[in-house]
Amino acid sequence: MKKKMAKWLVMVLALVMVLSGTGAYAQEPVGLMLDTEEAATSLVLQDGRAMISVDDLEELMGVGAQWQEDELVLTFAEKTMVLTVGESKALLDGESIMLDQPLTMEADRLWAPLASVARAFGHEVVWNASAKSVEIITRTNRLFSEYVKAIAATGSLMLNGEMGDLHEAIVASGEWDTPENEAFRAILKEIKEANGVTYVYTLIKSGTDEDPALLISDSDSPDEYGDAYDMESQFLKAFAGEPAYAVHFWDDEGIVMKSAFAPIYNSDGQVVAILGIDTVYNPMNHDANALIGTKVKAIAATGALMLKGEMGDLHEVIVASDEWDTPENEAFRTILKEIKKANGVTYVYTLIKSGTDEDPTLLISDSDSPEEMGDEYDMEPQFLLAFSGTPAAAQHIWIDDEVMKSAFAPIYNTAGEIVALLGIDTEAPELAHVPELE
Repeated sequence: MKKKMAKWLVMVLALVMVLSGTGAYAQEPVGLMLDTEEAATSLVLQDGRAMISVDDLEELMGVGAQWQEDELVLTFAEKTMVLTVGESKALLDGESIMLDQPLTMEADRLWAPLASVARAFGHEVVWNASAKSVEIITRTNRLFSEYVKAIAATGSLMLNGEMGDLHEAIVASGEWDTPENEAFRAILKEIKEANGVTYVYTLIKSGTDEDPALLISDSDSPDEYGDAYDMESQFLKAFAGEPAYAVHFWDDEGIVMKSAFAPIYNSDGQVVAILGIDTVYNPMNHDANALIGTKVKAIAATGALMLKGEMGDLHEVIVASDEWDTPENEAFRTILKEIKKANGVTYVYTLIKSGTDEDPTLLISDSDSPEEMGDEYDMEPQFLLAFSGTPAAAQHIWIDDEVMKSAFAPIYNTAGEIVALLGIDTEAPELAHVPELE
């Protein structure tokens, strides 16, 4: 009698668990935030790990899903992940990785471990315990945001020192239409034109960290001097001396936009304003090679603005001297070092033609002097584009202990002639295991 009662009790308890929502997949829902936006789905917890239905992976995160025999094949951009029901390991681009939880079939639905899948595809994952939600910053958002931040970080170098002092004079005047602002705005326009972005402008604090930021100088004058904007975390980071991007995107009359900011210093080394960059964002562009190439190209295009005119003339002097260790090259290299430090890239250098378009390019000035002046590099399509006046990124990657990506932009002398290219090389770990790019 006791055994029968025990069996009956187990059956009743099991039924209660299903009906009352206390089973493995019938718990209090867990939220999902994608790029700061609440997603229309509910996750479930299995052994403390968030699980997402494969249907939602496809609909919300742009993941391709295909069932092949006993395996689920997930694809995102250039990456492929293969999972098997009940297995704690998966294959990512052919290599074995561990999962938080195995792929599971429950109520005729496939459930995948969200964090494992998201991280495998390059997204950032954070558990917000107080909100009981998983917060994901997608790879596309991060890579695009880093591109916008690179423009701000490099562009702000053009505005440090005397231009920072000039900005203080603009603020002190309290007026929009002044010669000082016109001179300042000329640089903002250059940054905008070089990168094809939508808005380039400056902001100052109106008081404490809680008070609004005020618009001061703008490349296109779309707003009046002194317009107020709510202080946001990316503003505060930039005012504290750290270039930062807005994780969220925003709407500009039906167009999706992204923004980034960087500090502007006066000649005393004080942050007197921040440079803001707004540009159109396509959240469906998941091509990491293109996104990273765009970022590196932006650094080259904006950095080349710092080297045009008199610095272009100076580069001609360096080439004419045919020597590496000269005061002229040291002065030139100081700017290359600034560009490198502001963006955390690996190499910053210049190249010239050695003859025709078929002849090699020659290394001239380098931020770190790793090689001697005159080293030769085969002429490649991205060099030719830049020598013709168009900033360009290399389509391929190359290996220098790490996976690397490069881009180039023209440097002009005071006569408006292209005298060299600015080259930028940076690590691109997201492009590892993509052999067709090598």
